[in-house]
Amino acid sequence: MLVMAAACGTLLGTGLLAGVISFGSGDHAAIPAGDALSGAVFVEDHEGAYSARVIVDGVPVRMIVDTSAAQSRLSMQDAKRLFFLAPHSGAARASYTASNVDVGGHRLHGMTLEISATSPRSVIGLDWLTQMGPVILAPGPSPD
Repeated sequence: MLVMAAACGTLLGTGLLAGVISFGSGDHAAIPAGDALSGAVFVEDHEGAYSARVIVDGVPVRMIVDTSAAQSRLSMQDAKRLFFLAPHSGAARASYTASNVDVGGHRLHGMTLEISATSPRSVIGLDWLTQMGPVILAPGPSPD
Protein backbone atom coordinates (compact mmCIF):
# COMPACT_ATOMS: atom_id res chain seq x y z
CA MET A 1 0.00 0.00 0.00
CA LEU A 2 2.82 2.40 0.91
CA VAL A 3 4.59 1.75 -2.39
CA MET A 4 1.37 2.23 -4.33
CA ALA A 5 0.57 5.42 -2.42
CA ALA A 6 4.07 6.78 -3.03
CA ALA A 7 3.91 5.94 -6.73
CA CYS A 8 0.45 7.43 -7.05
CA GLY A 9 1.59 10.55 -5.19
CA THR A 10 4.60 10.87 -7.46
CA LEU A 11 2.51 10.50 -10.60
CA LEU A 12 -0.09 12.96 -9.33
CA GLY A 13 2.71 15.36 -8.39
CA THR A 14 4.15 15.25 -11.90
CA GLY A 15 0.73 15.91 -13.35
CA LEU A 16 0.70 12.62 -15.24
CA LEU A 17 -2.43 11.49 -13.44
CA ALA A 18 -3.69 14.87 -12.22
CA GLY A 19 -7.42 15.01 -12.81
CA VAL A 20 -7.55 11.32 -13.61
CA ILE A 21 -7.48 9.84 -10.12
CA SER A 22 -9.44 11.27 -7.22
CA PHE A 23 -9.78 9.99 -3.69
CA GLY A 24 -13.34 9.48 -2.47
CA SER A 25 -14.29 9.91 1.13
CA GLY A 26 -16.43 7.70 3.31
CA ASP A 27 -18.32 4.69 2.12
CA HIS A 28 -18.11 3.98 -1.61
CA ALA A 29 -21.90 3.67 -1.71
CA ALA A 30 -22.10 7.39 -0.94
CA ILE A 31 -20.71 8.20 -4.41
CA PRO A 32 -23.76 8.55 -6.67
CA ALA A 33 -23.50 7.05 -10.14
CA GLY A 34 -24.47 10.34 -11.80
CA ASP A 35 -22.17 12.50 -9.66
CA ALA A 36 -19.83 14.88 -11.49
CA LEU A 37 -16.93 13.03 -9.84
CA SER A 38 -18.17 9.63 -10.92
CA GLY A 39 -15.88 7.40 -12.87
CA ALA A 40 -14.49 3.92 -12.50
CA VAL A 41 -14.59 3.31 -8.76
CA PHE A 42 -11.84 1.21 -7.23
CA VAL A 43 -12.54 0.17 -3.64
CA GLU A 44 -9.89 -0.56 -1.03
CA ASP A 45 -9.85 -4.29 -0.35
CA HIS A 46 -8.93 -6.23 2.80
CA GLU A 47 -5.25 -6.24 1.75
CA GLY A 48 -5.05 -2.45 1.32
CA ALA A 49 -5.03 -2.49 -2.49
CA TYR A 50 -7.61 -0.72 -4.66
CA SER A 51 -9.50 -3.17 -6.82
CA ALA A 52 -12.55 -3.57 -9.02
CA ARG A 53 -14.48 -6.30 -10.77
CA VAL A 54 -13.59 -6.04 -14.44
CA ILE A 55 -15.29 -7.89 -17.29
CA VAL A 56 -12.72 -9.05 -19.85
CA ASP A 57 -14.38 -10.50 -22.96
CA GLY A 58 -17.36 -11.59 -20.85
CA VAL A 59 -15.31 -13.11 -18.01
CA PRO A 60 -15.31 -11.40 -14.58
CA VAL A 61 -11.82 -10.73 -13.20
CA ARG A 62 -10.87 -8.99 -9.92
CA MET A 63 -8.09 -6.53 -10.78
CA ILE A 64 -6.06 -4.15 -8.61
CA VAL A 65 -4.80 -0.69 -9.56
CA ASP A 66 -1.02 -0.41 -9.80
CA THR A 67 0.15 3.04 -10.86
CA SER A 68 3.74 1.80 -10.98
CA ALA A 69 2.87 -0.77 -13.67
CA ALA A 70 3.15 0.57 -17.21
CA GLN A 71 1.33 -2.48 -18.63
CA SER A 72 -1.83 -4.17 -17.36
CA ARG A 73 -1.46 -7.87 -16.72
CA LEU A 74 -3.37 -11.04 -15.97
CA SER A 75 -2.35 -13.53 -13.32
CA MET A 76 -1.86 -17.04 -14.69
CA GLN A 77 -4.95 -18.18 -12.75
CA ASP A 78 -7.13 -15.49 -14.34
CA ALA A 79 -5.61 -16.14 -17.78
CA LYS A 80 -6.51 -19.83 -17.50
CA ARG A 81 -10.10 -18.91 -16.53
CA LEU A 82 -10.34 -16.49 -19.45
CA PHE A 83 -9.01 -19.00 -21.98
CA PHE A 84 -11.24 -21.76 -20.60
CA LEU A 85 -14.43 -19.69 -20.55
CA ALA A 86 -13.88 -17.51 -23.61
CA PRO A 87 -13.70 -18.98 -27.12
CA HIS A 88 -9.94 -18.69 -27.62
CA SER A 89 -7.06 -21.03 -28.20
CA GLY A 90 -5.63 -22.55 -25.03
CA ALA A 91 -2.08 -22.21 -26.34
CA ALA A 92 0.51 -20.65 -24.04
CA ARG A 93 0.82 -16.90 -24.60
CA ALA A 94 2.85 -13.99 -23.32
CA SER A 95 -0.01 -11.53 -23.83
CA TYR A 96 -3.71 -11.35 -24.58
CA THR A 97 -5.62 -8.65 -26.45
CA ALA A 98 -9.13 -8.28 -25.10
CA SER A 99 -11.80 -7.29 -27.60
CA ASN A 100 -14.03 -5.77 -24.92
CA VAL A 101 -13.28 -4.65 -21.37
CA ASP A 102 -15.74 -3.11 -18.92
CA VAL A 103 -14.30 -1.34 -15.88
CA GLY A 104 -17.11 0.19 -13.86
CA GLY A 105 -19.03 1.27 -16.94
CA HIS A 106 -15.95 2.40 -18.87
CA ARG A 107 -15.80 0.36 -22.06
CA LEU A 108 -12.38 -0.22 -23.58
CA HIS A 109 -11.61 -2.06 -26.81
CA GLY A 110 -8.48 -3.81 -28.06
CA MET A 111 -6.69 -3.63 -24.70
CA THR A 112 -3.57 -5.74 -24.25
CA LEU A 113 -2.72 -7.62 -21.07
CA GLU A 114 0.61 -9.25 -20.30
CA ILE A 115 0.25 -12.73 -18.83
CA SER A 116 2.34 -13.10 -15.71
CA ALA A 117 3.41 -16.48 -14.39
CA THR A 118 4.65 -14.83 -11.18
CA SER A 119 1.98 -12.25 -10.28
CA PRO A 120 -0.69 -13.64 -7.93
CA ARG A 121 -3.15 -10.86 -8.88
CA SER A 122 -4.34 -9.30 -12.10
CA VAL A 123 -3.36 -5.63 -12.42
CA ILE A 124 -4.66 -2.51 -14.13
CA GLY A 125 -1.63 -0.45 -15.12
CA LEU A 126 -1.14 3.02 -16.55
CA ASP A 127 -1.92 1.86 -20.09
CA TRP A 128 -5.56 1.26 -19.09
CA LEU A 129 -5.83 4.07 -16.52
CA THR A 130 -4.92 6.72 -19.07
CA GLN A 131 -7.63 5.38 -21.42
CA MET A 132 -10.38 5.34 -18.80
CA GLY A 133 -10.79 8.98 -17.85
CA PRO A 134 -11.74 9.79 -14.25
CA VAL A 135 -10.92 7.16 -11.63
CA ILE A 136 -12.06 7.21 -8.00
CA LEU A 137 -10.15 5.42 -5.25
CA ALA A 138 -12.70 4.85 -2.46
CA PRO A 139 -11.66 3.79 1.04
CA GLY A 140 -13.40 0.92 2.74
CA PRO A 141 -13.89 -2.78 2.13
CA SER A 142 -15.07 -3.99 -1.24
CA PRO A 143 -18.65 -5.31 -1.25
CA ASP A 144 -17.66 -8.45 -3.20
